[in-house]
Amino acid sequence: MSLIGFVAIPHFFSTLSSLYKGEISEAKLDCHGNYDYYIFSSDGTNLFIEHISHYPDGIFKYQFKLKEYIEAISTEFLKYLQQLEKKGILPLKTQEFAHPLGDVVLNAFNDFSSHISR
Repeated sequence: MSLIGFVAIPHFFSTLSSLYKGEISEAKLDCHGNYDYYIFSSDGTNLFIEHISHYPDGIFKYQFKLKEYIEAISTEFLKYLQQLEKKGILPLKTQEFAHPLGDVVLNAFNDFSSHISR
């Protein structure tokens, strides 16, 4: 089992929440052992994502409307979780340490998605 999901997904949700609430204006997201990383920044309205890759010419830049991006992530991740519930995968029968869909990840998502309805 990879620890990437256990670490990266909560960090991703936390970063988006902090950008949305205006607590931060920029954050670097990376995974240990991977050269690629992402810089997320916001001016309060727009979300800018810069993907720094190990490939030649490996800087990729994206721009989204912050609120719409967060709403899309929240909506689609919730749909994914609902599909897993229908299949009987969630809730997990036991909480394995560092499971990518364990309580740590689900709590991070719930905290993240709660900011949208405010």
